[in-house]
Amino acid sequence: MKSDSNSYVVLNDLGLEHHTVPVRFDNVFKFTGGAQARVSGSTDIWCSKIQLAKQSGTRVVLDQDVVIEQSILFSGGLLDLNNKIVSLQPAALLLDENESSHVVGFNGGIVSIQLNMDTPSGANPGNLGAVISSSEHLGAVTIKRGHKMQSGFSLDHSINRYYDIEFAGGKSSAAKLRFAYFNTELNGQQSAAVRVYKSHDHGMHWNVQPNPVSSSGPDSYNRWTFATPGKAEENDSKNTSVLRAWPNPASGYFYVQARGKDDHLELQVHDVAGKLYKSLMVDPGSTTRISGLVPGIYMVTVQDKTFRKTERVVVQGKTD
Repeated sequence: MKSDSNSYVVLNDLGLEHHTVPVRFDNVFKFTGGAQARVSGSTDIWCSKIQLAKQSGTRVVLDQDVVIEQSILFSGGLLDLNNKIVSLQPAALLLDENESSHVVGFNGGIVSIQLNMDTPSGANPGNLGAVISSSEHLGAVTIKRGHKMQSGFSLDHSINRYYDIEFAGGKSSAAKLRFAYFNTELNGQQSAAVRVYKSHDHGMHWNVQPNPVSSSGPDSYNRWTFATPGKAEENDSKNTSVLRAWPNPASGYFYVQARGKDDHLELQVHDVAGKLYKSLMVDPGSTTRISGLVPGIYMVTVQDKTFRKTERVVVQGKTD
């Protein structure tokens, strides 16, 4: 194939498979039709432009990471990340994303961009929906937009979108942030009720934030999402006995954290038939990583002399 910036490669109900050495394609790849298409290959695909013009609800599914030099234009259909990475170059953009045609990530995946930001005023790098303002030079900023529900300590479940933002220059305290999402990502929650949540440890612990966010705080890295305050936050604030297991469902390992009145807690993991897979003693408030489970439904139980709590966890993929 000859790479030509003046030409379109129209893929009508067709996918794209790439096995050559990595090379940038300057032409526009335009996906049309009503059948699902896949982007795959043995090497990363470097494109100047991609256009989605599929019928409503039809997906273009990534089986390989993609690098975008200029833009992805959304005219119809969904771009399913499928746990892959779309890397936007510093000037690249997502164009015309809307409620019916946008990025999704049923199995996870991120869209990322890294660039230098000099006193931004309402800047929206890559049109990812993270709007940043600052009166100071921020230096190198990395924004990753994920499309998977978040859960953890003090957070039952979030919308199907989150942001990882890292300020390499350590100027995060000077930045003011606003975030966007689509109503189709609300994950059963009401838009009027959701609030911003922040995690500094990649989604283990969460704290509700003012909405809109006035500052990202002193940490150089934070993860952000939207969720409705619920029982998790209420229980944590009252310092009662609690049990949390996340992410749920888990496509790999998952974490368990509990709090009781005794100095030590007994943690057990059974399958639905009652077979014991894990049994160990943990400290209250500590985080335990559970791995080595085959796909299935598991019952996570934590108990001490005063309480017993059980959480149901679905494992969708083999854990490490």
